Amino acid sequence: MATVSESRREVLKGANYVVDQTQPDCPRYQRLAQRLTNRIAGLINGLVLEAESGTESEDHWRRQAATLSDDGISVNSMFAKAWPWLQSHNRSTEREMYTWISAFVLLVAHLIRRISADEDNITILPRLILPFSSTDKMPAGSDSDKRVDVALTCCDADSLIALQPDIDYGDVFAIAEVKAKFTDASFDDALAQLFDYTR
Repeated sequence: MATVSESRREVLKGANYVVDQTQPDCPRYQRLAQRLTNRIAGLINGLVLEAESGTESEDHWRRQAATLSDDGISVNSMFAKAWPWLQSHNRSTEREMYTWISAFVLLVAHLIRRISADEDNITILPRLILPFSSTDKMPAGSDSDKRVDVALTCCDADSLIALQPDIDYGDVFAIAEVKAKFTDASFDDALAQLFDYTR
């Protein structure tokens, strides 16, 4: 098991650094990524504000979300599944949060594909990050008995937006270590676990 000091040396807390590291290299696709980020963040923030207000009279964002629904996928129902996590309930268990986090990842993946399809002059659609269906599970191909809370994989742009089957370490793009409450101790524990899982 990695020590906290080891994990702190390897993992940077600054969210801006993480975002900077995941930007596309090509300036054209950097601009596309920024447009997608701004539009998706605006839509989700608007849906959060409407959900918190509890009024049906001001449903601009819900109507906007409905225009982005297709192929049997409802953005509003996907948002509803992720809503408990977005509320940051402190009484939630880690196991409850797995489903909510996976629903949020699926929502963002759908919006990336749907919105980028409407963009002019896009010849290659962005690849999608999708969650695995199994949570709190030891992936196949692992060399230890450690269990991963939520694992994500990178898929082709035309992949079905759904939970992916069968976690295999070779297919894992990223791992989320879920904690029900945020404290300095739980943060240090999560860093140590992530460092150990991705060594």
